[in-house]
Parts: sequence; C-alpha cells; structure tokens
Amino acid sequence: MIGFVGFGGWRLGRGSGRRVCVSASAGDGVTVVVGATGRTGKLVVKKLLADGGSGKVRALVRDEAKALELLGTNERLEVAVVDVKEKDERLMKSLADAETLISCLGSTAIPSKDWEGGKNSPIRAVGLGMNNVIELLAPEKIKKVVVLSAVATRNRSFIFKVIDLIGGAWTAMEMAENA
Repeated sequence: MIGFVGFGGWRLGRGSGRRVCVSASAGDGVTVVVGATGRTGKLVVKKLLADGGSGKVRALVRDEAKALELLGTNERLEVAVVDVKEKDERLMKSLADAETLISCLGSTAIPSKDWEGGKNSPIRAVGLGMNNVIELLAPEKIKKVVVLSAVATRNRSFIFKVIDLIGGAWTAMEMAENA
C-alpha cells in the first residue's frame, strides 16, 4: 500500500519550501512509477526502494541511461523504456501486472527545450500520457492509483489562465487528474 502523508520529510523541487513525507511500501506486488526520472518521480522511486518490502518497483522511463544515472540499480527495481504518449504493446506490457500506479508525470508550464517542438508539451506528455496509462491498466490487478499533481490546477485566477494559454500545463494536469 502506498500512502502520501502530511508535510515533513522530503523537499520537492529545487528551492521548494514545502516538504512532503511519503510513507511508502511496494508490498509484495508490482508498483509502477510513471515519470520516474523527473524531479518528483526519482524521489518516489528511491523512497519505495528504501522502505523495503519484497515487491518490484517498475520505473517507466523514456531514457534508460538517464534512469540508471538517477535511480541506480537495485534487485527490486525494473526499468521499462516506454513512452506513455504512445499507446502500444510496450506500454501495455509494462502495466499488465501493476497493483499500484504512481504517476509523477509533469512538464514545465512555459515552453522550453524539454518540449521538443511540441512533442512533449504538457497536453501530450501529461494529459494524453496519463489517459493512455489509465486505459491500459488491468482492472483485475490494479488496487491503487496515485496521481501527483500541480497545486494550482484548480486555481483559475488571471495569471494562471495566462500561463495556461502559453502551454496548457494546468489543463494538462487537470486532464491527468480526471483520467
């Protein structure tokens, strides 16, 4: 079982004043972490592995070399190279035996080189990606889905509307939450 509880243990993101304490155990089954090499995803994977348990932690990543560099190796860690924007056989296989899914999908709010000309825009990477993941989960196996999301997705003040017009980051996170 995975539980995300209160504030106090981890610092999320550079310069973040908020801390999140994660009580996590991969249990005996397979816990899949989507967005496992991102700022939050790598922390979640490391915490799952550090907390023990006998279950596998499967990190879904686009870049295997980056995953090895950021996550290291562990007998309980499996790295699956997939792109959640592509609803294909590799993604389906990587989710087939998942009992717990933790989505750490994210994107920058303002266009950047990470967007790769729109290929990894928030709408595609987060919105479409999470929708593909949810559609391919095996309903008879999955027990828990956790979606880590942006604090401001429900904030529709003027500044957030303007930023959302630039790249759709808040709309994409809402899509992920609603998937």
